Amino acid sequence: MYRYFLILILALTSLTLLAEEDPRPMVKAYENFKDIQKIIHNNDKSSLTEAERIKLYELVTSLRGSLHNFQDYPNQASLPAFKDNLEQLLSTLDQVQANLKTPGSSDDWSLWRLKTISTSCQTCHANFHVDISFKDSDIPQNFNSFEKAEFLLASRQYVDAKKYYWEFITQADYQKYGFNYAFNRWIDLIVRVMHNPELGIKKLNNFIKKNPKISKYELQDLHAWIKSLEDWKNVGGQISLVFSENKALISDLLLSNQPIYEKINLIKLLRAAAGFHKMYERGQMTPEENRKSLFYLGLIYARTPMFFIYELPEMYLKLCIKQYPGSDEAKDAFELLKELVTNGFTGSGGTHLDPTIKIELDQLMGLAYQE
Repeated sequence: MYRYFLILILALTSLTLLAEEDPRPMVKAYENFKDIQKIIHNNDKSSLTEAERIKLYELVTSLRGSLHNFQDYPNQASLPAFKDNLEQLLSTLDQVQANLKTPGSSDDWSLWRLKTISTSCQTCHANFHVDISFKDSDIPQNFNSFEKAEFLLASRQYVDAKKYYWEFITQADYQKYGFNYAFNRWIDLIVRVMHNPELGIKKLNNFIKKNPKISKYELQDLHAWIKSLEDWKNVGGQISLVFSENKALISDLLLSNQPIYEKINLIKLLRAAAGFHKMYERGQMTPEENRKSLFYLGLIYARTPMFFIYELPEMYLKLCIKQYPGSDEAKDAFELLKELVTNGFTGSGGTHLDPTIKIELDQLMGLAYQE
């Protein structure tokens, strides 16, 4: 499964105007994105009417044409995985356009692809700093709380997104689709975006006091989150810009030989990821720290698969291999990449890799081990 990252409003300054009142292309892209959501989230459908298919094609085409090239953002383009994410987005929009225009093609496929856009936006917007303040009161009213929160988070409207995620979480339908995703999105907002351990502690404690009908393992995770948030609060509740401190947050992960689904201290991992990204943006790391942090980010994202786009760990691991061939980190990155890729193609019938993937892995192995 492929999920792609959407960079809708990187060039926006503070604004509250709607697209028809503002001629800037990226404002139009935002409106296209919003109108796409109105179609794809209508009654959780799996097919489109002919009118909807035509309208969706027009919106995707307009969105595709409104996005800027990565060259327009030299500062962001120098950050790891920015260019890779944007190129994947453009590719997937092209695929959706082609699918919508092909007679007899699957509407379900197009709807699924487009529904991944919000997760893609969230991944980027939580990693890369953008000087914008966007607030739009025109949220589609037929969205449930989770869909509202996803839309708001994707467009960097963090305060309202946090509110609707929590509203969805506390509706007490704990088996409903989206509950775990909502909790993950919410804690990521608290840690990586808002840096607010006190709020996280307060909300989680209040939630637990109401005796939610969740499983014992889920309850155990929430208690672990509270303990980790309290530890963070006690040391200041800030995202560190010191490389050694961020590395220390993932020390247990670095010493572990367990597979990618091992038990982790989620709060520490999210803090470390935020720290490494901030240091990249500020150009504060040495060449050695840059090399190590690429592997560390790939490792962190491999251990937090429910938070970000599926390909994110692979992007950082491949960058580590290509930028620092022959290094110890490149070797470690390749071994983890091989694990991630082969697990994705392994089932009851064994492992069956696509020939093109085998070729790419061979090439990356050659770089990692300087063969």
